[in-house]
Amino acid sequence: MKTRELTHTAISLSLITISFILFKGSTNVFNAVTIPTILYLNYSKFSLREYSTLVLLSFIMALLFFFQQLFFIFFYAVMAVLIKRILRQNYSKFFSFLILAVGFGGGFYLTLTLTDTILGTALRNVLASVAAGNSILLILLYSFTSSFVAAALILIIPEIDKRL
Repeated sequence: MKTRELTHTAISLSLITISFILFKGSTNVFNAVTIPTILYLNYSKFSLREYSTLVLLSFIMALLFFFQQLFFIFFYAVMAVLIKRILRQNYSKFFSFLILAVGFGGGFYLTLTLTDTILGTALRNVLASVAAGNSILLILLYSFTSSFVAAALILIIPEIDKRL
């Protein structure tokens, strides 16, 4: 790794750590915007090897300090790859939004399920209690979250990318 890539990776890892520290509980949804953005910027600017190094370092950091975020690190890494592919195809903003919203919604549910099953958390139960146990409200909650994250990523990332 060259000095520039190493510095960029260190700064990115620091930003991911700060994001995990700042956004906990009900504000955790902001991690779904900030971390894929950070990872996307690395993936779009550097080689796959350097990107993989950052993802691995993020996983190790999560393993040591943010255990419940283990599976989310990989989910965010996949989201960064998906975003890059969507932006390369030059789809319309609406079609990009739809692809990203569906991808985020499915991946988010899968990641929640893996975290609950393997780590023994109760994240899905917490979300169900927010929806008052109503399945329709829970689906609306997932849909709203997916829409918010997809819209934020589609609007923010191209603007940041233009400036770098």
